[in-house]
Amino acid sequence: MNAHVLNLKALKIQSRDDLSPQELAAQQWEYPDAKYRVIVVCDSKYKYLYTSSIALCTGPGAAKKLTEEQLASDIAASLMKKNQLIYGQDNGDADFKGDVVFYGGGARSAAMILDIALGAKKSAAVKYWVATGVDAFETNKQLNRMFHALQEKHKIEMGIGTLEKVAIMDNGKLKLSFGAPSKRAADDYDNLTGQEIICDQFVVSIGQVPLQLTQGLSGFISVCDEDGIPIGTASSDYSIIAFGAAGASGLGLTGEELQEHLQRVNDHARTLPFEANAAVGIYRSAWTIQKIAKLLQDRGVLPKPTTNIHDYDTPDINIMSLNELTSFILNTGKVQQKDLAQEFAKEIINLRTQKIDPAIHIPPGIQNLEQLEGILPHDLARVFFDKFWCTMDRGDDNISALPPRNQNLRFFANISTEETPDSSALVSIQEHKEEQEELPTEKGQEEAHKSIYVRSNKASG
Repeated sequence: MNAHVLNLKALKIQSRDDLSPQELAAQQWEYPDAKYRVIVVCDSKYKYLYTSSIALCTGPGAAKKLTEEQLASDIAASLMKKNQLIYGQDNGDADFKGDVVFYGGGARSAAMILDIALGAKKSAAVKYWVATGVDAFETNKQLNRMFHALQEKHKIEMGIGTLEKVAIMDNGKLKLSFGAPSKRAADDYDNLTGQEIICDQFVVSIGQVPLQLTQGLSGFISVCDEDGIPIGTASSDYSIIAFGAAGASGLGLTGEELQEHLQRVNDHARTLPFEANAAVGIYRSAWTIQKIAKLLQDRGVLPKPTTNIHDYDTPDINIMSLNELTSFILNTGKVQQKDLAQEFAKEIINLRTQKIDPAIHIPPGIQNLEQLEGILPHDLARVFFDKFWCTMDRGDDNISALPPRNQNLRFFANISTEETPDSSALVSIQEHKEEQEELPTEKGQEEAHKSIYVRSNKASG
């Protein structure tokens, strides 16, 4: 694809149409045919990248920090250097030692706690897991058997309360003071109102702030596949397309459009395997990436391959949508009626989304195609045995006797560079003057590095 990767800090997207004459006069638009320019940091200087096409695949921004009232920023910076204060969203693989308190009831805290509970961090112990309300605890327990086991078997202490103050004791340990929970209390968890907890390390995972790069983007539309399932968002002319976490979270949408987009994303996520049915989880991402790639090819942003490499993919029974499964069943020739094929497709989705008892240690989803024998006619189930790849056991011994596929896997062998569209990013020769426009930066927190993908054309190299 003749693409280059620039590991630069991207700060802001500017649209030529949105700048006033005064702003354009202060910093001229060097490439009139380019619709956008991205302010980046290169060699400690602000520079521009000009382009007419932007594909965004960004997650949320920097971790939310404690307030000055909870902990003064200069003291927080000192504690971070000593590894006593850790922001989980920024440092998920931190080195834990001693008694550790986790603040924040979401999946990030849960994953780090599991590392300690399962022995991956042997020099640490979980002193307390604290959330401001019970909602996140209950969500984790519903969606993951390991979290459920941690909570139900009381392997860790869990409490609800709002952090009021962090103090440093004479012996160097931290004293955490808590007030009333922000949401309802529950008998299942300790109410920490008015209580203090002493610890060696304090891990804060209370969410993330909006990404500075994408702030101000608006007027977008929800981009859906042919069945109305959202795969991302885009500007009205598709010159900016957002996918991945950015697209799933409805970047550029507002009001009812945003709510409808999020509802459709969540509805689709709930059709995916138990423990993997998150709106921005790996299963949904795997499904959307191929869809967004085709869209970008159709819009001329990505080159079209002379041979569709996805013709060599093995279907994935755990991510195919209802209509994709229905179409596949009809194409087998074993079922002639569309409504019956759709009923079988619904049975497959019900099977793969089935909640698994916490005491049962089997992978989620459809991992052994013998699972289909009970819900599909035998001859149709055999077609699935032949066509689908599963990550675990292939089923009974007769499966190994099936004839080999007559198509070999090939990867990117037939992409035509001749059809590569000119979506070059042109590098400015002038420097963006910081004093001309105040670029918001979070105090004490550098903007995370973002990879900027640049395709050069033959003229510019």
